[in-house]
Amino acid sequence: MAKDVLITPASGLVQFKDAGGNVDATIQLDDANILNITGNIALGDLAANVYVGDGVNSVDIIFEQNGAIRALAGKTLTLGQSNSNISFAANITSGANIAGNVIISANISATGNVIGGNVTTTGLVNAGTLSVTGTSNLGAVGNVTITGGSSGQYLQTNGSGVLSWQSISTSSISNGNSNVNIPVANGNVNISAAGNANVLVVTGTGANINGTLSVSGNSNVGNLGATGVFATTLSSTGNSNVGNLGTGGLITATGNITGGNFSTTGLTSAGTLSVSGTSDLGAVGNVRITGGTNGYVLSTDGTGNLAWSSITTSIVVDEFTGDGSNTSYTLSVSPASENYTIVGVAGTLQPKISYSVSGNVLTFSSAPPSGSPIEVTTFTSTAISAPPSSNNAGLTWNIVGANAQMLAFNGYFVDSSAGAISVTLPISGTLGDTIKINDLAGAAGANNITVLRNGHNIQGAASDLLIDYDNATVELVYSNSTYGWKAIGL
Repeated sequence: MAKDVLITPASGLVQFKDAGGNVDATIQLDDANILNITGNIALGDLAANVYVGDGVNSVDIIFEQNGAIRALAGKTLTLGQSNSNISFAANITSGANIAGNVIISANISATGNVIGGNVTTTGLVNAGTLSVTGTSNLGAVGNVTITGGSSGQYLQTNGSGVLSWQSISTSSISNGNSNVNIPVANGNVNISAAGNANVLVVTGTGANINGTLSVSGNSNVGNLGATGVFATTLSSTGNSNVGNLGTGGLITATGNITGGNFSTTGLTSAGTLSVSGTSDLGAVGNVRITGGTNGYVLSTDGTGNLAWSSITTSIVVDEFTGDGSNTSYTLSVSPASENYTIVGVAGTLQPKISYSVSGNVLTFSSAPPSGSPIEVTTFTSTAISAPPSSNNAGLTWNIVGANAQMLAFNGYFVDSSAGAISVTLPISGTLGDTIKINDLAGAAGANNITVLRNGHNIQGAASDLLIDYDNATVELVYSNSTYGWKAIGL
């Protein structure tokens, strides 16, 4: 079948046409002396190479008989335009650089650099430097090989693109000065943060917290303490429902803390602290309960309610007259022993070996002289003024038949049948302190009962209160320093 070759001298274009007049291939030398070829061109044969050059001084490109194309040393082999791709179905081997977009289904081997836009290959890239500004599609993971490293190591970056092989730590994970560390196999898990070592230590039986345990919700846990969680500070904005709690620092909660045993050397501040077991508050210096006045003590109403109360010692004076024969005298109170009494006969202090006490009976070893005055001062055991009950009606009642020191939140049945009696108000008064006085024997009309004010006003006046009618009952409640004790019931 006849084919035509059409040569256009003006443009240097050579066209190869088939029998039908269709152009199969073209060859054209452009103004830059670049030979442009379209279609498939077979140069030479299997027995010889084809050399392409300027035709005068040198050879630039050699088409070898084995099908390879190479440029001579110092020459550049450029295939395609800047916006076109060159595809190869065979291997590319170069002793220099390879640049541009490279698409190959075989291997790329270069002793120089491979530099380009997109490099796509299903084979092996072996080059001095592979630099890709586009996409590096390395294919399946099994086709990617990076030398160096040991089995099980991983690639890590320094943040600037440099990769290195690193080992996975089996004992610690770190990021800056925070880390998770497992020192020994099957051992504790130590968590350090922000440079603070072992903030959380997880053991085989629980977790130890050396810092602040902050809970924004509810804490429902078992035991907090030596066998559970040990916290320097426990802080919760919700409710903490725990079994046993032990802490060496502060416990702060805006909700409730409910549990079994509580042990802390710090401060507990909560809505409600409910303990069904033991409350170990530590040293007395760590315990704080607000309210009260200096010197007051905590007392109970017997149902678990505590209140601050004053503590005083009651002094009772009994007076007698010796008859020269009687050695025994009955006191109005029972001293704990002779050591709680002071006895004077005719103004002379009596040594304790000269008398004895049994119950409320004082017995002299010899009868005091007739007509001699006898004065016995008894110090009763320390008394605590009882707090009012929840209905403010609870008083501790006493019966006195001689001069007496009264205490707040006490009631006194005063028996003045043997003579006038004086009862003294407490030396200090607190708003709400209450005292009741009743004429027990109905003898106050004849033998008056005098309430000594002890430095306080009564009914707003600096005067003692006189009870001078039979069977009278007076209830006194302390108000303030101006009005003092106010009589609210008669």
